[in-house]
Amino acid sequence: MGKDLGDNAKKFLFDNNDFSEEAQRRKREEARKPTFSAEQMEASKNAGFNEGRKAGIQETLDSQESQIRDTLQQVVMAAARLEAEENKRLATFINQSALVTAQALTHTMPALLQIMGATQIETFMQQVLSELAKGQALVIHVPPAHYDQISARYTALAEKLRRKGACTIVPDPSLTGLECRMDWTGGGAEWNPQAVATKLLETIIAHLPEELRPMAQLPSQTVDETQGTPHNEQILTGDVP
Repeated sequence: MGKDLGDNAKKFLFDNNDFSEEAQRRKREEARKPTFSAEQMEASKNAGFNEGRKAGIQETLDSQESQIRDTLQQVVMAAARLEAEENKRLATFINQSALVTAQALTHTMPALLQIMGATQIETFMQQVLSELAKGQALVIHVPPAHYDQISARYTALAEKLRRKGACTIVPDPSLTGLECRMDWTGGGAEWNPQAVATKLLETIIAHLPEELRPMAQLPSQTVDETQGTPHNEQILTGDVP
């Protein structure tokens, strides 16, 4: 009976177990396979989901940053173009304004100088009397056309400045209707508004682009008909008493 039990046990062992080399290899491979509980599987799934979500968010952010950089670069380039165009437009406006000013002065200055001739001579005399020839004897050369008017204005100026020095006003045919010359001991001064106007226009024209300069023509310089030479501008020159 004991033998039968042993045989049955042996039969059961070999019937229910495969001891071949292939079977043992499969068992070893199965033993090496990781096993996870349901909680571990769920946690692993959630972790994978979170990692994927983070990667997706980062990819989206990177894409948005790239788009923002591209947009900003386009904005900067557009702003630079607008600034360059505005600077060019402003420069053109300034140049055109200067040209119009020069042209206006060219056409209106002669008439303005004629209208303001006596007033300008009076201002010139006041500067000389106040700054250079305060008490010295004076000889004032004026255009014949302005002799009476300048004489009256000098009298008013002398009273205003309380000037006691002698003064002789001489009508000088060599002077134009805009000029005046004052002489005193050791000095003298000459007023030539035409030369002042010419220098003003030359200064404006010099700042114009070369292509615009021919469009701003200078008026011809006033010429002394008796001598045939231009008058020189010498404003408030001479020795201070």
